[in-house]
Amino acid sequence: MKKRLSFLLALALLLTSCGGSSDAAAATMRLRRTQGTVEVADGEDRPIQPKEDLGLYSGYGVDTRTDSYAWIDLDRVKLTKLDQDSEIQIQKDGRALEIEVVSGSLFFLVTEPLAEDETMEIRTSTMLVGIRGTCGWVSDGTAALLEGTVTVAAGEQDVTISAGEMAVLTEDGSLEVEPLTAASVPAFVRAELEEDSALAEAVKADSGLDVLAPVPDVMRLRDMYTYSRALSYTVDGELIAEITLFPDGQGRIGKSGTHDLFTGDESVCGFIYNDSGTLAQWGPFTVTEDRPDHRKLVSISDDGSRLEEIEYYDEQGRLTKLEDCGSNYPTVIGSPIYDADGKLVRMDSYDADGGLNSYTLYEYD
Repeated sequence: MKKRLSFLLALALLLTSCGGSSDAAAATMRLRRTQGTVEVADGEDRPIQPKEDLGLYSGYGVDTRTDSYAWIDLDRVKLTKLDQDSEIQIQKDGRALEIEVVSGSLFFLVTEPLAEDETMEIRTSTMLVGIRGTCGWVSDGTAALLEGTVTVAAGEQDVTISAGEMAVLTEDGSLEVEPLTAASVPAFVRAELEEDSALAEAVKADSGLDVLAPVPDVMRLRDMYTYSRALSYTVDGELIAEITLFPDGQGRIGKSGTHDLFTGDESVCGFIYNDSGTLAQWGPFTVTEDRPDHRKLVSISDDGSRLEEIEYYDEQGRLTKLEDCGSNYPTVIGSPIYDADGKLVRMDSYDADGGLNSYTLYEYD
């Protein structure tokens, strides 16, 4: 189990009201199936061997690793799917169910409206989502809806979103409602719709989103291997970092190697793509939004500090602006410069007050 799993309130299960603490108290929550490396622990953080249709009881925790997923039946009308590199905790008190997404993302599908005396809430470190009879997914700072209507709260703010909308907690703490696009549906959610054509049609009818439609080519072209090196300099012209890019077998950027001339450190980051051919993860950054006009990548460190990179694109898929911001980092705005042939040759980086911070030059093989 990952070390932080011991901090979970853990995965709670509805037990039957019949007496006894043995198997007579049957679990209504079950680990339906897993893919890859999935870990389960009880309330004492003791490991439980995952298996198909494993009964889950109050105090259990579930944790997925890279390229790994877990499907949990909460009961016959509630299904959740845990994305890769994610952890959840669940509290059950009578007919009140709360799932906390400690890290990563969670897909939910509730096929029948909850009873009047029944509640289901999904909580992250920043927001609370009230579920009644809907379909969507939740990650830290984002709640997206494919069917139905939900209320999202963050602190003293609350908004209502409907199918085809998402609630996003901005860096300044504002809770905003934004339109959802088919291209921004993450791969682990898209996979569920690919397996269930009836659900895909229901989503299309309710939200207008054709999630299974091909991703626009311009979005796949963003990460094609073009320049081979990027050299970053201070405003005084001192070289501070060298980044070398390497292609994969499909002509995309496969990995990058960075040499920090200040510290002497060297690092290598891999690029992971989803089934639609768009970027899913780059090193410590996970793509949380992916639309034709912009893409957001988020990295959360072990101490909880958050770093975001937002990339903006024109209709041809060219980068027009780069914005870096975070909880412990100053905001930096990147302005790309292209030559007459449309090649990216330079990126000027500015502080929030408009002063030049640094610049990067790009080399091609």
